[in-house]
Amino acid sequence: MDGYGFVVGHHRSLARRENGKHLACRRRSGSSSREWKTARASLEENETSTGGNGTVKLSLSGGVWYFAYGSNLSPRVFGEQASALGGRRIKYMEARRVWLRDHRMVFDCPGIPPFESAMANLREEPGATAYGIIYLISKESFAKLRASEAFPVEITVKVTDDEGIQREARTFKFPSSKESEKAGPSERYLRIIHNGARYWGLDNEDELLRMLKKPRSSVTKFMYDLTTFSTGVTQGIFSPQRMLRREEELVLKSEPWREGGIRMMKTTSGESVSTDKDLLIYLPGIDGTGLGVLTHMEDLRKAFEVFSVVIPVDDRSGWDVICEEVAREIKALLASTGRDQLVLLGESMGGVLGLLLAKSYPELVKHVVVINPATSYKDSRIATLYEGIANSSSIPPQLYQFLAYISVPALIDNVQLVRHLLTSRENALHTLGSVSKIGQLSDILSPAVLKHRLSLLRNSSLSDEALRTIKSPATIFASQNDIILPSLKESGRLLRLIPNSTRITLRNGAHTPLLVLKPEELQLAARIQRAMKVAGKAD
Repeated sequence: MDGYGFVVGHHRSLARRENGKHLACRRRSGSSSREWKTARASLEENETSTGGNGTVKLSLSGGVWYFAYGSNLSPRVFGEQASALGGRRIKYMEARRVWLRDHRMVFDCPGIPPFESAMANLREEPGATAYGIIYLISKESFAKLRASEAFPVEITVKVTDDEGIQREARTFKFPSSKESEKAGPSERYLRIIHNGARYWGLDNEDELLRMLKKPRSSVTKFMYDLTTFSTGVTQGIFSPQRMLRREEELVLKSEPWREGGIRMMKTTSGESVSTDKDLLIYLPGIDGTGLGVLTHMEDLRKAFEVFSVVIPVDDRSGWDVICEEVAREIKALLASTGRDQLVLLGESMGGVLGLLLAKSYPELVKHVVVINPATSYKDSRIATLYEGIANSSSIPPQLYQFLAYISVPALIDNVQLVRHLLTSRENALHTLGSVSKIGQLSDILSPAVLKHRLSLLRNSSLSDEALRTIKSPATIFASQNDIILPSLKESGRLLRLIPNSTRITLRNGAHTPLLVLKPEELQLAARIQRAMKVAGKAD
């Protein structure tokens, strides 16, 4: 056993037997019996033998056999029981248990640090066996599935079912990472896979159960604690810009941004607040989840006690109400911790909120930090496009979800990606991983939510005169290559108008530096601390 990867079937029969014969495969139809028979009859006309080796190949004109492993074994992740989010609520016409020779399921696909360190992947290995399910789906459904997987490598494999019939099927492999394999999968993720294996009666069910009983590493234990701590951050914390993988949707059943009021979340579970560190409140971007800062949490905790504000998707408040609600939360936090002031960190739309709070409640704000603030939204060339999308009533849900990917070149630092591809494989994977997170915006921001939040940006009341009245020290982060907003130009305006302000220019990071840049590249905590010292001397 290497890390958390595993081999099953080396010394076991490749399929359970009864009276010397293979058990008949368990078929589960994603349709009614009559629908299944009709679909199956039409597909059988396109099924042809490839020769004497017993392999059955389905014509591309009829459908696709998709080989599923990992979390897609779960009926709650793939199939008609799956959530509508993420593109895996797919009606399949037939499902068969199969095994794939000379391959091994491993956990080396980079996940979502720090909450999912590793996802399932396939690795070629002579003598090993990978167990899974083949689903018979339409070509359109397969294309939808491929899009939901972000950046997979599509491969064709030859699998064998319980009846001994070999079939060609398509499946996906993903970039691998030694760091992810060393960390291993979280308990939550393993449970999803184990539940799927148990549902189908796969031969690797016992091996998965043994893995579940293994002590988890401190990293994955932290992930699991955080994703199951209902009174802390939330169950199911994931980057708000990420395209949902279906296994994550099981956890997202308890998303705090779906209901309730505007509130504050502590970013650690079961820990007291240190009296030696400043309090820092993260104000989210347009997603409102409060989770965009999590990649930099370990770095920020070196100097701050970090909390996040959550603005639920059904909240339709104006700026005045939002400011009042957040200020009330801040006052309660300060009172409970014996503090007088705290630091605000706002990104994009959260930058607007941070400046509004600093203007209206200067007694609460020790320092305000904004990253590519959306105070320049009305001057953005892309604003018209976004508002056209939000105001359209005729865009199909699938197209609306796909439109998120149109924004990838604008949100992601492509120059940095090319540099990483040429110099560092691990850094390249980090940047590629951030690309896959963009599509989740369409899952969290429905057209109605997007329309409301864009109206907030369009009607923010931060005039030049209002900015001149801000008394709290301010630090403005601006990316030179932000093409969503004219952030560099806007930072000059803010620097000129806010009395005690400093600017930090980022060469890279595009519009979403918290998403794109690694903690060691951004050095957020150290830069904020230095800015606070400079502001203190200015006072």
